[in-house]
Amino acid sequence: NQGRFIHHRNGDSKRSFFYTDGVMIRHSNALGLTCEYRWETIDGQPRVVEHQTSDGEHFHFRYDREARTTWVTDVLGRELEIHYNKDHRVTSSRHYSGDHYVIEIDDTGNMTGLTLPDGNQLTFEYDEFARLLKETDPLGRSIRYQYHHLTTLITQVDYPDGSTWKARYDAKGNLVAEIDALGHKTEYLNGEDGLPHTIVDPTLKSKYLWWNTLAQVQRFQDCSGKSTHYRYDERLHLV
Repeated sequence: NQGRFIHHRNGDSKRSFFYTDGVMIRHSNALGLTCEYRWETIDGQPRVVEHQTSDGEHFHFRYDREARTTWVTDVLGRELEIHYNKDHRVTSSRHYSGDHYVIEIDDTGNMTGLTLPDGNQLTFEYDEFARLLKETDPLGRSIRYQYHHLTTLITQVDYPDGSTWKARYDAKGNLVAEIDALGHKTEYLNGEDGLPHTIVDPTLKSKYLWWNTLAQVQRFQDCSGKSTHYRYDERLHLV
């Protein structure tokens, strides 16, 4: 067996991993949770057939590669069934509770439809860059999205009730202003590092932030002038 360990800077072990024949058979975290895996070679490939954890979870797996189907049985004997397409994307599932979901996927891998257990459907539309443009609920109500240039940063959301949320970004993609569905505007003044140092709320009152070199807040001053200071330990955790 081979072991791999991840440590904090102070030497404390954070996570550990153990392998046999190139597959992971066990891993544990700093809190003591241990997960174990049993493998078998199925149709020429190693696959997990059993998985259990130190907190009592226990699962068994069965596979049918030709039918692109996986079954998982939990510790209570309940069965989960998952179906995949040729790209290994989930197309339908039957959960332990018996609820059945069906997913429609287009040629580029975007989810275009979701059928819920009660038969109701959600639909989704995308642009040529695979960005979500429109989502429609079972009642026919739609939410529409617009984006900042060719990025995934959202600049506008139009809701079914006619309200709109908007945002503006600078040339570096940093948020500089947003207007909520009620028309209230919040502005963000950013430093060269892209982090906001001043936030101006809809009432034109300002809040201020100071950051360390790791982009963690060191000080926050609210609109009344009251400051809150933050300290971090050697693990970078807030203390």
